[in-house]
Amino acid sequence: MADDREAQTSARAGGPQTLACAACGRSNRATAMFCIGCASRLPAFVASGPSALETARALRPRAHALEESAAPRRALPAETAVFWLRLGLLVLAMTVGFMGWYVYVTRKAAAPVPAVTAAMPAPAAVSMSPAPRAASMPEPAAPAAPELPAAQAPADASVEAVAKFYRALSLADGEAAAAIVVPAKRGVGPFHEANMSRFYRSLREPLVVRSIRAIDENRVEARYRYRATKTPCEGLAIVETQSVRQQTLIRSIRANC
Repeated sequence: MADDREAQTSARAGGPQTLACAACGRSNRATAMFCIGCASRLPAFVASGPSALETARALRPRAHALEESAAPRRALPAETAVFWLRLGLLVLAMTVGFMGWYVYVTRKAAAPVPAVTAAMPAPAAVSMSPAPRAASMPEPAAPAAPELPAAQAPADASVEAVAKFYRALSLADGEAAAAIVVPAKRGVGPFHEANMSRFYRSLREPLVVRSIRAIDENRVEARYRYRATKTPCEGLAIVETQSVRQQTLIRSIRANC
């Protein structure tokens, strides 16, 4: 308000003593450097030096350059001694590995292959002597000694009976197997002809006798193998025999399967 009054007073005294602001149109003194309405610069403003803002803007790049020059430069990985040491160790390890592989391959390739030589029989010597002119009379042959009958070992009746029984089972012949069982147990339970034929005919792998040996006079051990399911049976049976009317027959069988 004081500036407006001063401007009005100057205008009444005569002479152009006021100046309108180009930004807001406010009247200002002719000697004023800033507008009293919007603080814009007026024509009377003369800069005596750079402003604080300009000075700060000018100094900022310089300060940034000084900071960069003062900070230590970070070395690249390829410029450090540790990098080259690790690289050298890696190259050395690769060289040693390649040399070991090369030596192994060359030795394996150079290994001698055993030669297989077939032994050739030496040619029989052929006599080239001339045949005698006069043929000699044949000498009378000596009388041949009479041939003696071969000694026959006594047959083990129990072993023979057990062998016939399991041979009949391997052929799924229940009737032939039941015929070697004592009459009291023949045709009953596991010794029934039809049951034995049906079971051994349905096997996935037929019965195969491994061994039959005598334990004592009336006991025989039989080992066999067959497969009825997925798991094969490795059988071990103790067979007891009995003499019935001068015939050895099977009385009982104890088997694991």
